[in-house]
Amino acid sequence: MQRLLPFSHALDWTAFGQFLSVASGRFSAQRRFYDADMPSPDKIAYARTLLERLDEGVVVPLRPVNVEHEDGIWQPEANQCHHNASILAQTYPNDLEVVRGWLVFDFRGLLGEVRFMHHSVVKEKTTGRLFDPTPQERLNPEYLFIEAQLIEADYSDLVEGMAHGELLSCRAM
Repeated sequence: MQRLLPFSHALDWTAFGQFLSVASGRFSAQRRFYDADMPSPDKIAYARTLLERLDEGVVVPLRPVNVEHEDGIWQPEANQCHHNASILAQTYPNDLEVVRGWLVFDFRGLLGEVRFMHHSVVKEKTTGRLFDPTPQERLNPEYLFIEAQLIEADYSDLVEGMAHGELLSCRAM
């Protein structure tokens, strides 16, 4: 079995460039199904749902990625997680898929609340393992990640409706 990473496969740069221009608009055309009991993406109700699902959180390992193409090597950019994950899933549709979700910042002991920052990672289809291709500048990259469980359009609308740097937050009981 061929190991997927680090990515160093040749790439059709024309198709890749076309994808880059499309991916910069919406996250991707991929749609995810979600549980019918999931509330509409109202920020407060949705943050409460994430708080109730804290036990589903996992630490996603960072993994450097390089994609070779005719003009050189593409590498994921810091602070561009949605874009990076979408590019990789589009480049390797048989091997990878995007997983949209939230990083967990647990301030229950200090502030009595939990905050959530939107984030995207990648899943290897054959193993189900998650990895984070986005270079991190934070001191502790081992935050919990919770899958969004929203269809792509709802996740995109929720994230695009947030101010730059805004986090979802929920008071812990």
